[in-house]
Amino acid sequence: MAATEASLKAQVSNLLTEYSTLVRNYFAATEALVEGRPLSVLPAGTTSVHPDDIMRRIVEVDAKLQKAVDQIEDHQSRQRKISEVQEDIRHHNVTILALVSRLQEARGMLEACLDS
Repeated sequence: MAATEASLKAQVSNLLTEYSTLVRNYFAATEALVEGRPLSVLPAGTTSVHPDDIMRRIVEVDAKLQKAVDQIEDHQSRQRKISEVQEDIRHHNVTILALVSRLQEARGMLEACLDS
């Protein structure tokens, strides 16, 4: 479970980084179009892509992020259920220990009655 959690965390981190880069590229490309500059003259590290293409990629990454959020919510729900079951087990253990203690007392009383 921890490996899945770490994997999901890395996946979300990578997607957020990609999303952020795409948004910067989108605004740079839009600005280049508005100013009449060719798209190839974008800031370093960006690709010369039309804003519509970048927006399509943003939508794809957003869908992946939503899927990851859904997985995180499922994981949190399972964790809550696990915690509830663990609490139930603790409660049952306390009850069982109290029962064992009462049975030991009854056994002692029976032994005392039989000895006398």
